[in-house]
Amino acid sequence: MRRLRAFLPSLLLAFLVGILFRLANQYDIAVLRMFATQGIVVVGLLTAHTIKRLQLAEGVRRVEEELRAAGGDVKIKEFAMSGRRPLWLVERGSERILLAGCDLPQSASVGRAARTLLRESQRMREEAVSRGWLRPDDPVREAVVLLRRRLATQAPEVESLVPGRSLTLINPEGVGVLLARRGSSSVALA
Repeated sequence: MRRLRAFLPSLLLAFLVGILFRLANQYDIAVLRMFATQGIVVVGLLTAHTIKRLQLAEGVRRVEEELRAAGGDVKIKEFAMSGRRPLWLVERGSERILLAGCDLPQSASVGRAARTLLRESQRMREEAVSRGWLRPDDPVREAVVLLRRRLATQAPEVESLVPGRSLTLINPEGVGVLLARRGSSSVALA
């Protein structure tokens, strides 16, 4: 029901566009046809935004489920980064994992995806340092959770452009697998 409610503005606007087209045809008023045509574009943009918002909310919900199921020896700090994407610092013993949500769409090219993910990695580290969670030289594993895009395999690691740092990419359901693993090994992205 909640998902249907999210599309209510699009549905109402589509109904209004239909009324404008009918009035334009009935009374032969061209300006109404023009506004109705522009209304179709607005309905499309509004629907695309709604779908993106629902995908992000579902991805964050799945990550939070995985974090809750992680067990009692895990400490989790959470806040929203700029742009309201979530950031989590997960501590298990002496190991620290910095998790950030990324809204990269499935349609993004590999080059754009790599640039975006490396930018996200840098942004999440800077945000954690500015919050006082980390010092700039603290050892921490960095992982970006792809909230909208799907990986073919779980938990691949990509060599960062910054020497000595690697970036782990995971699907939301792979957070539990990442937390269960100790240490890290890197593979190059093909």
